[in-house]
Amino acid sequence: MHFWTNPFSAHDRDYEIRVVFDGLTFRLRAFLDGRPANGCEYSVTLETATNMETYTGVDTVNELVRVAMEHVRQNI
Repeated sequence: MHFWTNPFSAHDRDYEIRVVFDGLTFRLRAFLDGRPANGCEYSVTLETATNMETYTGVDTVNELVRVAMEHVRQNI
């Protein structure tokens, strides 16, 4: 299992997006002080992410990270 984080700031607080990859699926979630920042979880399979990048040029995982950050900024 692979794991990495993307730190960012919003509302004068330090958050992070944690990405976990189990070999088949990428799962993302926003955290604040080690706890989930909201009830949202984002995921995409490796197959879908690969197809999206091949056909559209979109890096799906980075796009999900961007969406997760935006949801925190908008208090979603």
